Amino acid sequence: MGAWQLALLAKESTVDPLQSRRAAHGDVRVMEHSPTVSTRVFISYRRNDAAAEAASIASQLRAWFGETAIFFDTSSIEAGAQWPDAIERALEATRVVLALIGPDWLRAGADESTPAVRCSVCEQPRFDSESDWVRRELAYSLGSENKVVIPVLLRGAKMPPASVLSADLAMLSSCNALSLAAYDVDTCLLLRDAVSEHVPLGGTGDLGQMKFERASPEAIDNALATDLRLWRLVTGPECGKPDGSAKCLMRDLQFPSYTEAARFMIRVAPQFEISSHHPTWEHVWRTLTVRLSTWDLGWDISLSDLTLARYLESKFTAVRTHYLLQQTQRVRAAERDANSR
Repeated sequence: MGAWQLALLAKESTVDPLQSRRAAHGDVRVMEHSPTVSTRVFISYRRNDAAAEAASIASQLRAWFGETAIFFDTSSIEAGAQWPDAIERALEATRVVLALIGPDWLRAGADESTPAVRCSVCEQPRFDSESDWVRRELAYSLGSENKVVIPVLLRGAKMPPASVLSADLAMLSSCNALSLAAYDVDTCLLLRDAVSEHVPLGGTGDLGQMKFERASPEAIDNALATDLRLWRLVTGPECGKPDGSAKCLMRDLQFPSYTEAARFMIRVAPQFEISSHHPTWEHVWRTLTVRLSTWDLGWDISLSDLTLARYLESKFTAVRTHYLLQQTQRVRAAERDANSR
């Protein structure tokens, strides 16, 4: 067995969590392998935890294994497609599932609207909802005889012990994990070697310039109507190109102080390095104005722009929630002091 090879996991006599969704809707058909699906590697991740890394990993793996061999949700699901069905078909055709685990992976619910329950052992939420799609993807894969699950630990994340996972994910803690402290060319090669033990190489192997995929108008409209509703699509000199032909996604982020805005920029900057894609931003006092556009596409909007906008939005939401919590705690402390006098 190679350094990164994982033992195939025995299938337990439990109800398939994906097929049970069909049964619940009166459709008891077993998922059929679609002849048009050529996915061999499925990337499972949380948007508020590893969106930037996931986009970069998907791009690099496609260079080695082929464009259609890698399933990455933001670029592999066509606009208008039934998202659950697309996920199921991709998983059915998959040989290797990469479970990207960053520092916030256990905090279920922040990006998938999943309830979280505090864990007394690790002091982090555990997966406790069967509607959590990250849980369902991994539970299905762990219970399949012909699939290999490779946990990929990012940014110093540790493998969660079985005691903090739901029962159907407990086997994940026994899988041999690949730790990528920093995502660079060397760690790319480690990931390629791990996957290539189970999936044949089929791409060009060109790790040169990052390839960007143009976002469709439907994808942009859908993002701006849902999780990026506080962003706006701008066309004109405001995007940074003097002739006014550029398009960009723009968002003004307000912070309690100049220092907090600067700290935020430092906190998120490594993710832009990882994804090989960088924003244009302007910091004036407490306001940080972010512009995302892809120059390689003629200053148009790419799927990477949408991915990084979602990443920034999730991180800003976390910072704002933390600040509001601190503010509430200070007010309550002041009230207690006043009442005790």
